[in-house]
Amino acid sequence: MAEPVRARRLTDAGGQALQRLVRRGNHDQDSNEPRRILSLGEAKWGEVMGHGHLQRLARARDLLAVKGFDTRDTVLACRSRAGFTEELRVDVRTGVALIGLDQLYPGRC
Repeated sequence: MAEPVRARRLTDAGGQALQRLVRRGNHDQDSNEPRRILSLGEAKWGEVMGHGHLQRLARARDLLAVKGFDTRDTVLACRSRAGFTEELRVDVRTGVALIGLDQLYPGRC
């Protein structure tokens, strides 16, 4: 059965909040397998996203791994109406998705 959607704040060792997570997925409560995180993302409407946004997502992924989640295949997703810095576009790596308005609403932009 699908786990209900819930928001959760992820903090680092110093108690600083990094991300607000919304999670939904299937998980066998009796399983000893770590919960798998498929994707972590951030969305901005009026802000061009750059390396700082990606680094924050990578840090959240690393903290989740330390907490016992399976993050081996986690995709980091940046969604932005305003777009992305040229440096981020050039430096896109495997496991990173840059999603602009044209991908969210194909044929409408």
